[in-house]
Order: sequence, then structure tokens, then C-alpha cells
Amino acid sequence: MHRWFLATFALPASAIAADPPAAAPLWPAAVTATADTWPTWRGDAAQTGRAPGTLDPAGLTSRWTWTATDAILSSAVVDATRVYVGSKDGTIAALDRQTGAVVWKVTTAASVEAPPLVVGGVVVVGSRDHMLRALDAATGAVRWSVDLGAEITGAASYVPPSPGVGPTVIVGGYDGRVHRVDLTTGADRWVYATGSYLYGSAALTGDLAVIGGCDGFVHTVRVSDGGVVSKLAVEAYVGASVGVDGGKGYVGHFGNKVVSFDPAKGTAGWSYFDRSFPYLSSPAIGADVIVLGGRDKAVHGVDRVTGQAAWWGNTMGQVDSSPVIVDSHVVVGSGDGRLYVMSVEDGSVERTLDVGGAITASPAVASGWVFIGAADGTFHAFGPKIPGGPK
Repeated sequence: MHRWFLATFALPASAIAADPPAAAPLWPAAVTATADTWPTWRGDAAQTGRAPGTLDPAGLTSRWTWTATDAILSSAVVDATRVYVGSKDGTIAALDRQTGAVVWKVTTAASVEAPPLVVGGVVVVGSRDHMLRALDAATGAVRWSVDLGAEITGAASYVPPSPGVGPTVIVGGYDGRVHRVDLTTGADRWVYATGSYLYGSAALTGDLAVIGGCDGFVHTVRVSDGGVVSKLAVEAYVGASVGVDGGKGYVGHFGNKVVSFDPAKGTAGWSYFDRSFPYLSSPAIGADVIVLGGRDKAVHGVDRVTGQAAWWGNTMGQVDSSPVIVDSHVVVGSGDGRLYVMSVEDGSVERTLDVGGAITASPAVASGWVFIGAADGTFHAFGPKIPGGPK
């Protein structure tokens, strides 16, 4: 039996020098989705799963597809010109967002399932080869790579510069450790140890980083120094990422429940139970409802205030994909090989798009387009119909 300890400590990073450094990037004050971009997992630092802009479900049509040599489990991110996505074949690809043409590909030593982050002209992405990489967004050149000592499947969360401290990212790994990593060098600023695997990523709000673990706890630590703020027992594995909004956190877990909590105080709020099926989908936080998928083949709308069921929408497969709320719609993939667009008001299905392979990745939504990969290795871009194009 392994014996685990909760600790906060600093470790030197074993960054690997690679290509000569490019021009210094301009680091933004935040990385947040706009109407035309989706630069980070779940759209913003707090992981709310909300996309600005609008979507016309009836007008969506297949604009292009790209095929990897293995499953695409990574969720894509999108900047003004490109889509960035990882594959189980060990590659990270940059695709032209209008045509799907490959701009560059970088090969790693293992599956890339973590969602990338694009910030300041740099793409940051982890891999199951234990490496966290910073790649030049224009060329794919490796700025730095660092071995974090464990497989990485969660996204890196961006922390903007502050007085005396440069830009950093926060990322967790399979060894249960959360790292704050310097974005210019790959060096660790601090490391926080939980008691088991970390699959998801950290939601950031103010000086708090909130992450659920397979030790059955949701951990809240200070971004500034990695010190423990709270540790909330949820009594089951947490494989999903937490979403935070209005001072409240929300997450589903393998104990078949969705819970709300106060991350600063470490106190529990409501608990939602529908059926004895677990949740690996991360929540999208709407004005009135929390929306997430379940392994009961349903998409659940849960009242933000009461934790009572608001609605649920059926699919024909497990829903590990994490929904995105855009306008009055919910966009989510299913294990049945379909992309669903549902009403955020009542869960009614407004459109389905068949992609063939099972979907566990989560959609990126920008400019009225939806980008998503599937387990059969295909990556799909759905966008508005071209005026005068085929019907």
C-alpha cells in the first residue's frame, strides 16, 4: 500500500533546452474566450465552459475534416488563425482553422490527451510522456520542455504576470502533484502534493487554484505560494475539472453525484444525485443551470441555486465530453458518435451531427463554428453554410 503525504514544497525543474528562443511574447492579463477565439480549456481561467458570441444550430454544416493516425481525445483550442489539438498517436498539430490544412506537427513519446493552452504566441501542452512543452504557436518550435515526473492529461491553466513574478501555468499530473511552472523557462515555482492521480485541470479565481483529485478531495491552494486554503472531502474519485463562478465551485465525481461548494472555506453546498452513474464530464456554468454529461447517457441541467434537476437530455452513449454553453445553446459530444446541440433552457435537442467515432473530447466554439475530435481519429470543423455553396 502506498502512503501519501500532503505537502507544499519547491523542486528544481529539469527543463530541456531545445530550439533557440524566439522573440519574447507579450503576455496578456488573462486568457479568455472571445466571440472569435477559444484559447484555453473550458474557455477561461475559472473553467466556466461559456463561449461568447452566437451559434446557429440549423445552419451548421461540415466545413472540413482532418484525420490523425489514432484517437483524438484531446480537446482543441482556437486562436485567430489556427486550431491546436493533440492525438493519441503522440502528436500535437496546428491546423488552419478555415481549411484544416496542417501548419505544423510536433511528435512526442506518448499520447497527447491534454487540452492545449495558447497564450502570448506560445502553445503549452502536456503529454503522457511526462513532458510539459511550450511550443512556438507560429512554427511549432520547442521553446522549452520539462519532465514533471508523471503522465499529464489535464490542461495547463494560465496565471498572468504580477509584480515581481513572470507568467506561469498551473498543471497537475498522475503522481498527484500540482505544479506552478514558469512560462518562460519551465522551472517550478512551487509544487503541491495531493494523495492520488490528477486527471483534470485547476480552475483559477483570484489567488485560488481549485482542483479535484482521485484521492476523493477537492483541493484549493493559493496561486501565489501553493499553500493549502481548503481540502473538501467528496468521498469519491474526481476525474473531472472543477468550474467556479460567483464564489461557488461545481464538479461531478465517481460517487454518482454533482456537488457545489465554497472553495475559499472548503464547505459543501448542495449535492445532486439522479441515478447510480458517475460523472467524468466537467460542468458548464450557465446563468441558472449547471450543465454536464453523465455516464447514464444523459446531459444533465442542474439548478445552480437548489441543486435540483432542471432538465436532462438523452443521448445514446456515455457523455464524458464536457459541454459548452453558447448563446441559448449547449454543445456537447457523446459516446454514440454524435455532436449534440441542446437548448440550455430545457435540454431539448436542437441539432445532431454525426461524426462516426465516439466523442470524449470537448468542443471548442468560436465565430459560430464548432471544432471537435473523435475516437476514430477524425477531427471535425462545423461552421455556417457558405453562401451560394452546396445545400
